[in-house]
Amino acid sequence: MAAFQFEKKRELDICGRKYPCDISDVHMLEGVTRDFPRMLRAVQEFCNVSGRLNADAHDWRPTAPAAELVCEKGRALLDICRTFIEGTLGVDEYAEIFAGRRENINEHVSLCSYIYGEVMEGRREIVDQFLTPELKEMLKLPDTILGRKVPTDWAWWMKYVGQVLTSSLLWTEKHDVILLNVFNEIPENEAGHFDGVLDFYFCGDIPSADDPAPPEKLLDWKKDALRILGDFRVYAGIDLTRTRMHWWEFMAVFNSLPPDSQIKFAIQHRGINLGRIKDPQEREQYARIKRAVALEKIDYEAEYDEAMERMSMSGG
Repeated sequence: MAAFQFEKKRELDICGRKYPCDISDVHMLEGVTRDFPRMLRAVQEFCNVSGRLNADAHDWRPTAPAAELVCEKGRALLDICRTFIEGTLGVDEYAEIFAGRRENINEHVSLCSYIYGEVMEGRREIVDQFLTPELKEMLKLPDTILGRKVPTDWAWWMKYVGQVLTSSLLWTEKHDVILLNVFNEIPENEAGHFDGVLDFYFCGDIPSADDPAPPEKLLDWKKDALRILGDFRVYAGIDLTRTRMHWWEFMAVFNSLPPDSQIKFAIQHRGINLGRIKDPQEREQYARIKRAVALEKIDYEAEYDEAMERMSMSGG
């Protein structure tokens, strides 16, 4: 007669101790589906309060109400993190993990993101068991360009292709550097191979040449690294410092980040055309935000005045 045994549960390694991670446990599911989204909203509220202060950092003076609001949002965030951790791991487990430690927002958010990421990874493994070979083949991500094996890791593509494309190099220089990085040589079919690299970089959806170029640079993989690192941890539960991920998978998560994430907020405000904002107070408000998230230091008010002067001289 066949014997029945319960499957061994996944374990989380936290500060050198092992904690069970049963992804089918009702409390774990409640934490992932209910409490983690609440934590993300609390993180964003806390960041928004801090962000408003940072936007005016050059002339801002702390006030008691502002400081109290930051403390209030921070306390609310800690409480939600505690609810999530106690709900997924247990009350005693929470006390054990943080015994003797001062309350720290970053540590709480990081642990919540770690738990969420491990739970979601376990769910992916279960789903994968039920995928047919045909579906697995359809979901397989590319690892070749014109039949040649190429690196696929997100960090490699960001550094050796993305940063080169957004650099100040001439286009011909970018062309050669990228081909050497990807293929360790300049292939005979340069144009075909370079088009293949661009197709891989843009995940099969190369922007049209007819699309107008933005007036200023909107994204710099290197300068925006901390924003992206934080957003992946907060919104996707992914610690990029420990994660190997296919470039296409990375971009799928990047593109799905919400508008109020740090990087999407920065890109959106970098792209705002101040020349179209006529109200002086509203224009100054957006100019302060643009200065806070700018990749290069720009005097936006002077730029606006020059644009208006050019329009008046041309009769526009």
